[in-house]
Order: sequence, then C-alpha cells, then structure tokens
Amino acid sequence: MMATPLTPARLLSALLAEGVFVVERPGWRTHNRNTKGSWRTVDGLIFQDTYTLGTVASLSHYENGDAARLGPLCHGVIDKDGTVYLVGNGRANHVRLGDREVLKAVRAGRPVPLARNADADGNAHFYGFACVNIGDGEDPWPCAQLAALARVAVAMCRAHRWPATSVLGHAEWEPDVSGPSGFAMNDLRRYVAARLKGRPVRDPFWSGTSPRALREGVHARPDTIRQARTPTNPQLAPARVQAARSGSYARKAATSYEPPLFPDGLMPNHRSPGVRLLQRALIDGGWLDRYLKPSDHYGRQIQEAVSAFNHHHNLAADGDHDPVIRPRGWVLLHRLTYSE
Repeated sequence: MMATPLTPARLLSALLAEGVFVVERPGWRTHNRNTKGSWRTVDGLIFQDTYTLGTVASLSHYENGDAARLGPLCHGVIDKDGTVYLVGNGRANHVRLGDREVLKAVRAGRPVPLARNADADGNAHFYGFACVNIGDGEDPWPCAQLAALARVAVAMCRAHRWPATSVLGHAEWEPDVSGPSGFAMNDLRRYVAARLKGRPVRDPFWSGTSPRALREGVHARPDTIRQARTPTNPQLAPARVQAARSGSYARKAATSYEPPLFPDGLMPNHRSPGVRLLQRALIDGGWLDRYLKPSDHYGRQIQEAVSAFNHHHNLAADGDHDPVIRPRGWVLLHRLTYSE
C-alpha cells in the first residue's frame, strides 16, 4: 500500500513509541541516494542479514557502502543487543532489482509470490533494515535482537497504516538471494498482525517460551530457530558468508557479539541519548527494575544500578560508591548481559 515516506522526526518518533532503543548516527537525517532515483512513495520494509561481524564493521559498511554500492546501504542497522542505529533517511542502496509481482502483492495486501524476476526498483519502494548476522544460519539471533526487529516492523506498519504483509525478507524480494537466515518471516508477520490489532502476544516467536530468556537477552534455543527459504542459486549466499568470515568486512576473528560503541555524554545527572542504551543493558542484566520508564536522564536509579555493578566487578574508582560507567565497565556489562 503506497504511502508518503516518513520525515526523520516522524520515523524516530514512530520507533521510540514502539519501545525501540535508537541511536542516531551523525548525519543520518540527510544521508541518502535521493539524487540517484525515486523516493516519493513507499510500500513496505525489507529485512536482511548484514553478512558482517560485529557492530563496528557493520555500521561502517552500511553507512559508507563499498566500491560496488555507495551508502547508505539501509535505513537502520539492528544490532545483536537490540539497539537500532539509524544510518540513513530517504533512498538507500539496500536491495537490487526485485520482482514486480511481489510489489503488486504488497500493494494489494496479499501474501507475496515466489520472487522470480528482477524488474522493479526496490530502493524506490521499500525501507531497509539490516540485522547484524553473518547469514550462515548458524550465527545465533539473541532474543533482544529479534524483539527489536519485531518492534521496528510494528512501528513502521503502524506509522504508515500498513498490514503485516508489507513486511518482507530479502529473499522474498530478490530472486537468488537468501535471508534473513535465522527465523521464519511468516512468524514475524503473524506477530506484527497481532500487535497491530492490539492483541497480546504471550509467546512471541523469539522467546523460546521463556520470559527469562527475553528479559536477559540470551540466545534463542536451537529448536526454536527455523531456517529461511533456501536460495534458488545456492552459491550466491555462501560466497558472501565466506567474504565475511575471511575478514573482508574489517574483522577477521569470528564472534557472535560485539558491544555497541561507548556513547558520549554518559555522566550522572546529565542527559544523553546514550543513557537509554545504558538503561536497557542494566535492565536486561538484572541490575535495574525492568518497568522503569525509558529516559535520557542519568538519574538516581541508574546511578545506583551502575554503582552496584561497579562494586560487584571491582570497577569502582571512588570507594564503594561509583555511579560512573566507563568504557571498560560498558564493555563488561554488555558482554556479560548479551554474550553466549
């Protein structure tokens, strides 16, 4: 269903309203490829794997692109800890030509057919969100990442008054590609449809039936992970996976999790967008009440939680009470909370 693209302010507001933890990358509001093609109406959003390892490599690649495709290569990067980094607004180079019949089905609100042709410009009609994952079907999907992905889908559909059928996976748009390669898109769409109708979802597809798993950010159990459709050309996806594993995306050692970058302005009694990331990690790690309202203010409750964390891990720089989170503590908190 065709709609007018959201302004940067409305896009950010829609995501925050759905409970998405957002980091605005410098210049994202005007970072686009609008001079290279159309961006007048949008019909849906497409999720894909990054085929990269770690936060730093993923952000660098999807913000800047490469020799073959200039950035931005998506509108947002969804990290393994559930953080959504906004990197572009407007036309992005996130997909190649896809199937016109798929576009027609999305506009009609119907389930999409198998993508067979490459005769429609997906960058003109879809938002793109890239999920940090190597794309081999083995790299785990933390519950926090899948929950964020689902919230993004609900937020975008709600803002545009789209049905859940407007949410696609990369393999559903382009022929001969794969991904996302760790869950079933139909499960995601069923969740989105229920949330759009206001129905509670007691057992979301990412939880593995365990509320503790969702709260603490552990990885979904293997028996809850279902593979996406196998690509028509099975040689294409493995080639990209091999490129990621060989270190061509700026990282050689394979790892399933890398903490987000340490944000500026994290000081007690100050306001900063990074405080929301800190608050989320403290909640997921069990150091802070999960029902605390998201805030940019580094207030008393966050200070007490950080002080307890620092004391427990011998990171306190000022006796027993040290409410300041520093880069070392930031990395430790995220690794303990979200790593396997």
